[in-house]
Amino acid sequence: MGGIRVPKRPRDHIDDGGVHGLIRPGDKARGKRPRTSPSEASDEHVRSGTESERTANDSASDDDQDTVNDDANLERATQVVTRQLRDNEEKQNLPAEQGIIEEIRCTNFMCHEQLTVPLGPLINFIIGHNGSGKSAVLTALTLCLGGKATATNRGQNLKSFIKEGRDSCSLSVKIKNQGSAAFKPDTYGRSIIVERHFNKNGSSGFKIKDVNGKVVTTKKAELEDILDAFALQIDNPMNVLTQDMARQFLNDSSPKEKYKFFLKGTQLEALSNDYAVISNNLDVMESKTLVFNQDIEVLRKQAEAAVAKARRAANLQTMRDREKVLASQAAWARVQEEEEELSKIDDEITHVTGLIKERTAQADSASDQYERANKAFSDANQSIQDQQAELVPVEQEVAELKSKWDDIKKGILKVKTTEREISQKLASKERSIESYEAQIVEHRHRQAEADDGQHAQKMHELEEAKEAYEEAKTRFSNHDDSLPDLTHRLKLAEVEEQKAHNGLLQKQGEIRRSQEKIGEIERGQQSWTDAYPNSAGLSRLVQAIQGERRFRERPVGPIGRYVKLLKPEWSSILERQAGASLNAFVVINKDDQTLLSDIMKRLKCQYPIYIGSNQQIDTAGHEPDSGLDTWMRVLKIDHNLIRNQMIINHSIDQAVLIKDRKKAEDFMQFGGPRRQNVKMCFCMRDGDPTKGHFISFNPQTEARTMGPINEWKFSTRMQADREPQLKAEKSNLDRLRQELRAMQSNITEIQYKVKSRRCDIQNHDKEKRQLKIQFQTAQESVERLESELSAATPNAGMIEQLEEALRDVQNEKDFEEGQYQDTIIEKDKLNAEARGSKSSLEEAQDRLSSLNIALGKAASKADKMARKREEVLREKNRALEEVHAAERNKTEWEQKRGAQLGIVEENTQYAMLISSARVEVPRGETHDSLMKKLDRLVTEREESEKQLGGSEEELLRKANEAKQRHKAKRDDRAEHDRVAHMLKKSLINRKQRWERFRQEISLRARITFTYLLSERQFRGTLQVDHKSQQLDIHVQPDITVVSGAGRQTKTLSGGEKSFSTICLLLALWDAMGSPIRCLDEFDVFMDNVNREISMKMMIGAARRAVGRQFILITPQAMGKVESKDDVKIIRMDDPERGQTALSFSRRGATTTTA
Repeated sequence: MGGIRVPKRPRDHIDDGGVHGLIRPGDKARGKRPRTSPSEASDEHVRSGTESERTANDSASDDDQDTVNDDANLERATQVVTRQLRDNEEKQNLPAEQGIIEEIRCTNFMCHEQLTVPLGPLINFIIGHNGSGKSAVLTALTLCLGGKATATNRGQNLKSFIKEGRDSCSLSVKIKNQGSAAFKPDTYGRSIIVERHFNKNGSSGFKIKDVNGKVVTTKKAELEDILDAFALQIDNPMNVLTQDMARQFLNDSSPKEKYKFFLKGTQLEALSNDYAVISNNLDVMESKTLVFNQDIEVLRKQAEAAVAKARRAANLQTMRDREKVLASQAAWARVQEEEEELSKIDDEITHVTGLIKERTAQADSASDQYERANKAFSDANQSIQDQQAELVPVEQEVAELKSKWDDIKKGILKVKTTEREISQKLASKERSIESYEAQIVEHRHRQAEADDGQHAQKMHELEEAKEAYEEAKTRFSNHDDSLPDLTHRLKLAEVEEQKAHNGLLQKQGEIRRSQEKIGEIERGQQSWTDAYPNSAGLSRLVQAIQGERRFRERPVGPIGRYVKLLKPEWSSILERQAGASLNAFVVINKDDQTLLSDIMKRLKCQYPIYIGSNQQIDTAGHEPDSGLDTWMRVLKIDHNLIRNQMIINHSIDQAVLIKDRKKAEDFMQFGGPRRQNVKMCFCMRDGDPTKGHFISFNPQTEARTMGPINEWKFSTRMQADREPQLKAEKSNLDRLRQELRAMQSNITEIQYKVKSRRCDIQNHDKEKRQLKIQFQTAQESVERLESELSAATPNAGMIEQLEEALRDVQNEKDFEEGQYQDTIIEKDKLNAEARGSKSSLEEAQDRLSSLNIALGKAASKADKMARKREEVLREKNRALEEVHAAERNKTEWEQKRGAQLGIVEENTQYAMLISSARVEVPRGETHDSLMKKLDRLVTEREESEKQLGGSEEELLRKANEAKQRHKAKRDDRAEHDRVAHMLKKSLINRKQRWERFRQEISLRARITFTYLLSERQFRGTLQVDHKSQQLDIHVQPDITVVSGAGRQTKTLSGGEKSFSTICLLLALWDAMGSPIRCLDEFDVFMDNVNREISMKMMIGAARRAVGRQFILITPQAMGKVESKDDVKIIRMDDPERGQTALSFSRRGATTTTA
């Protein structure tokens, strides 16, 4: 029979189709792990085998003993169960994936200081002598998983389990958590570790940890959910049989106690208690029915009385009709008075409208004058820019020519000084040469006379050696002449490499900024203020502006907030050109500007402030050709103030956008009629659309100015659609990546070039070392010959010294002559350059002087135009302010008119509610006089109504309310009766199912008990009397004895009694659904024969219960246990002898796999 589990917390759901809290055999619990016990499969066979007899079983009375009326049905069910048990013996006993205990740890618990017990997944025997602390394992398991101290029969509270001499105790249980039914595997992993700590002070707490030991929670509710999910029934006395409970069950329990064990172990007792609570609640509901009936009768009488009183109040209708007439007249009198007030307001609006037209004409005239002055000012500024653009290169040219002229003069002076010094040195060298040559001739003449020709031969060899020496010396000394060139080429290559590396880093930075910008576009800015400097201050400023009531008209800004870019590919260039203007705010008068400036100072948040007008600037007829993109055409501006300021500050209506630089230059140079109304042009830089150029053209001087536009590296302030902006930025990112790949390829080539240059220098050094060796060899040869010659002739050394001195002087002379020729050539060259440089400098200075004069005139004219523009602008602002004042006055009157019109409409609607047709007001009557008459009439009627206790409406309302209360109370009683009926029906259904489950569980237990007895050739029966609540067994030790119903356990021997009770325990375990079974000292009263048979039978039963974990404690040895992988024997250390108290040293356990 399948196990029965009761949820930890009761459910509110009521289902007539099932029993509250009951899991039917073979079904899955809602939210729980699927059952894998083989007993479930056997349950299905039992039900299928007895399906035809289900009606007879359901009708069996609880007053009779739990027997099967039909012997054939019992025999058939016995065959099915026996076949399943035998089939299970052949199945492989595989461990469960979850819900089994992997390890138990104890610290300062009972007699153990430190104890670690690793458990096998299937069958575990914990053995050891008395006093070794075997039973502490089950006690620790019960307490750590939330069991009560009293349930262990070892202590009354947690403090009693702490080791003597210690202040605290710690318990830990590791639970397997794998497979598809694992409990929160993402949180806990493959195992769940439950720790419980308690101390002498009485405090206790839990820690639920994951497989790595990390604390997940400390709530006991989580532990209850874990136990519920794995069906770990720690408080079930049949699930964890402690030493005392096992002794009581196996040896001392009576039939009634066995029956109680049966009900608790199968959880039938918990279900029965729940049904008793439901039955008590039904009794309470029946008692409430009488109260409902009494309340209904009271409400019925109240409703009848209220209806009668409402009927008596019908004769007051005449007085109410008169009240309606007066109320209608008073309401329409109020409408007439408000309409007269509205007429006066209309007269004021007509007067103000005429005044606005007059002042608007004056403002239009002032605006025209301002446009002319502004155009003249713009032209003057443009002239200054053109002059400055022409002036800058000329100034640079003059500075360069002046520097060049100074350098040439210094060079000429230096060359002349050098020429004089070289001339003096040459004269001195001539005199030295003549002296040395005379001395050499004299000494050689003497030598020729002395050695008879041998000296001449030696001299010839010496001359040849010296020539070889000079040649080697020349090659060695001249070899370094090429080193500066090689070093210079290496330096150039290294500079080129560094420059390429810097460019690569810069390009990587551009790619990173582009990626960040794409990320910002995809995520969207957290706040639009993030794009502006001092975003926090800007947020406070905007809030302050919204809350300020002193503005005549609230400022608009920042400008970028109201500008939307339709073509995002121009974003970088236009953001850079707009500059700080997009951060500015715009007001319409000086007072608002002053107030806004004060707010900015107070908030320490400064932005530009412009004064403008709401009247839209008409650009029709002043814009370029419609086929051209202009700055203004790629923008969508939501406010006239913003549009006007962008036109005034940046001429966005006359700034053309052309992507290609060459086309832009050609357009500005040769645009012809299409260039009309174009002040400037923006284009993109070749290969880099984030940078560009601006080109301006002066039609009067035909001067064209071109300048760079750098990349905008900050967040974009202008609004833009997300998709086009994202597409443009991704295209820019692709271009940057292509450029990066090209730069990386170029760096590879440059690095190869640097390596080649370094190899050239290394080869040069190697060749130099070889030349040095040749030079030293030649030098040694000369020295050897000179030594021989000196030994042969006493004067040979003197001749060599003179010749050496002569050669040195001759070389110095040759060098000085070369220097002299170079100096002459350099002097002639510098003189020619001086003449040309002086001429160019004078010409450039003349042009610079002319440009400065023209620039001064242009600046003077611009200052004059600026002052005139300011005067006209003030006049224009004054005129606009007068228009705005008149408009505000009109607006105020229109607001008053709107309010008054609302009053009229409101009073009219109110009057029409009273009387749909307009009522004529009696002459001489007003709203107040009519209301006084109405009040007097109402007072008279109310005095009459007091006698009835209220008006007709009130009495009618009270009557309806009384009837509704009566009806609602009757509906409540009907709903109450319906719920009570459903609960009774559900309770009866559930009790019938409970009885059926009890019958089927007891039937399977009987069959299993008989099967287990037969394994020792015993015969017996399990008798269950539900009426007297007794469970007893009758056993015949000799199966060959046919007569008799068997003997009671009292007449059996100790071993036979223990064996029979073990069979009963295993039969009841077969009906349980928990994944673990624990039993302490089950064989304490058995002899060796019965113990061996019982042990074998328990191991066999455990193997048939596939996936279930067994923890069995015995003080006996396990030498005869069959050795298999599913049996694990844990041997506890023996207690120390010769002591009067338990040892407090470290205690442990030795694990053996049988």
